[in-house]
Amino acid sequence: MRLCRKHEQLHYLTDCSPIELPQSSNLAEDSFYLVGEDAWGDATKGDFDNSFVKLSDFSRIRDFATLTSSQQKSELQSLGSHSAKRLSEKLKSLPAETRNILVLTHVPPFVESCWYKGETADKHWSPFFVCGQTGEVLERFASEYPDRQIVVLCGHSHHAGSTRLSTNLVVHTGNAEVGDPSFVGTLEIKHATIELDRLDPI
Repeated sequence: MRLCRKHEQLHYLTDCSPIELPQSSNLAEDSFYLVGEDAWGDATKGDFDNSFVKLSDFSRIRDFATLTSSQQKSELQSLGSHSAKRLSEKLKSLPAETRNILVLTHVPPFVESCWYKGETADKHWSPFFVCGQTGEVLERFASEYPDRQIVVLCGHSHHAGSTRLSTNLVVHTGNAEVGDPSFVGTLEIKHATIELDRLDPI
């Protein structure tokens, strides 16, 4: 974030308005846009109060270090709410001719897209690894605009998976190893859709 804000050639998508993606001339009637938002594990999914998970983030991040568990939960929900509001405003600002939207988040927006070794997150892990409020925004937008295709790319859980939430909403979660970034796949705009050709195993 700080690095992006220091250099004009880098773009921190949370700060950015929707970005129109280049396309071939035969797709000129369909607009493609990129939208980004950090999102947070916002304690709205799963069971935060009874979870056995104790993330080191709460001792390493200054804003959380002095808070009680209840205060941490409230802060996570507030951060998630702000993320959801920003995402909603960006989606609402898209031109009427928009037909394909690529949404980038760090944290998965749905429990169904938060993967670990082939399984989705349980009630203990999902409070910290799912931003439920951004998921609600995406589901609502997808329902209101069934003629728009939404492809979400996310990470955070460090394990790969793909899930389709509705006919026009799909989420691809990328895998990762700490300190060893890798390519997840290649994106192609073809046949008036955005398609991900995955390189990582699912």
